Amino acid sequence: MRLFKAILKEGTPTPFESDIEFKNNIFEPGHINGIKTCHVKIIATQYENLLKVDFDISAVIMAVCSYTLEEFDYKIDVKDSLNFSDEIEDEEIYLENKNYIDLDEYILSIILANVPIKLVKPGNKLPEGKDGYRVISEDDLAKESKNKPSPFDCLDDLDL
Repeated sequence: MRLFKAILKEGTPTPFESDIEFKNNIFEPGHINGIKTCHVKIIATQYENLLKVDFDISAVIMAVCSYTLEEFDYKIDVKDSLNFSDEIEDEEIYLENKNYIDLDEYILSIILANVPIKLVKPGNKLPEGKDGYRVISEDDLAKESKNKPSPFDCLDDLDL
């Protein structure tokens, strides 16, 4: 999605809407296998030397379940805002000194920043343990670890 600066009037919010298609080969297999659909609504407002772009993104990603490694659809709805300038660059302003801004990279970054680290397919649970092992959550492990004495506690009594 390209946003051409020349068509924007200073101080006037200008809406745009588009469907974006991302190539699935840009994703490493594992956590996310791709983006099925992505619909973006933006409102671009040009100020003197600053362009503010408000994003309303609705996407369906091909996620991988953390428990079973099955692929499933995960819907993301996110709103965000970015600032661009052709002169100023700091932590909150992106430098773009062309006549247009290619927003695809920024949209992809917003989507990926809003994907949880642990994705679980609806209805899936942690697998059950078998002979010789068990499966527990990190929270349960932390609770158990607090109650058990450490094998290194005996080192506290040494006079060094």
